Amino acid sequence: HNLLLKMECENVYAPLRGVPPSICVDVGGHVGHTAAQMASFGHEVHVFEPFQGNLVQLREAVKQYPKVHVYQGAVSTKAGFLRFQVSGILENDANVVKGDESYAARKGTSAVGSAGAMGCVKGSPGCVESFNLDELFPTQELLMLKIDVQGGEEAVLNGAKDLIESRRIKYIYFEVSGQRLVNASLDLLEAAGYMCFDHAGVWPFEKETFRPQS
Repeated sequence: HNLLLKMECENVYAPLRGVPPSICVDVGGHVGHTAAQMASFGHEVHVFEPFQGNLVQLREAVKQYPKVHVYQGAVSTKAGFLRFQVSGILENDANVVKGDESYAARKGTSAVGSAGAMGCVKGSPGCVESFNLDELFPTQELLMLKIDVQGGEEAVLNGAKDLIESRRIKYIYFEVSGQRLVNASLDLLEAAGYMCFDHAGVWPFEKETFRPQS
C-alpha cells in the first residue's frame, strides 16, 4: 500500500508541482491522502467523502492546510440526496495486516461504497447529500479532478459535463470499474479532446485494447 501510494504521488501528481496555486477536486476522499498531497503543493482543494468513518481521518489529514474544503457527501449527476451503502469497514483484528501500522491506523474506515437512487429523505438512514460539480464550479478552471468512487464514475463525469466539454479541467485522474464504464468514460473524454493514459501516465489507452471488438 505504501509503495503504491508513493508511485501514485510521484507519477500522477507530478503536474501539480511548481505551478501557480489553482483549484483541485478530490471525489472519493477516503482518509485524505490525495487531498493532503494536492494541498501540499499550495493548491485550493475541494474534497468529497460521504462516509463518516473516513471523514474523521480525512479531516485530521488535512487540518494543517487552510485551503482544503471538506464536503460530507457524494458527487453525482445532480444535487440533492441519495442512498449510500458502505461495506468492508475495517473494525477488527482479522482485517488488519500484522506489522502494517498504516493499515491498522485505518480501523473504522472503508474504501468500498456505492451510491444508489436519488430522492431519499434528508436525515434518514443511509441518505447522504449529493453534489454536482458543474453547479459548484460554473466558471472556474480546475487544475486536477481525481475520482475514485467504486463504480460511480459515470455519474460524477456526467455531472461535470460542462467542465469537461469546455476543457476547464486540465487533468482528470480516475479509477473506472467495468468495461461499460470504461467505454462511457472514454466516449465523453475523447469527444471533448482529452487523451487518456494508464495509471502510470506513460502509455495512452489504445481503443483496440480497452474497447474489445464485438
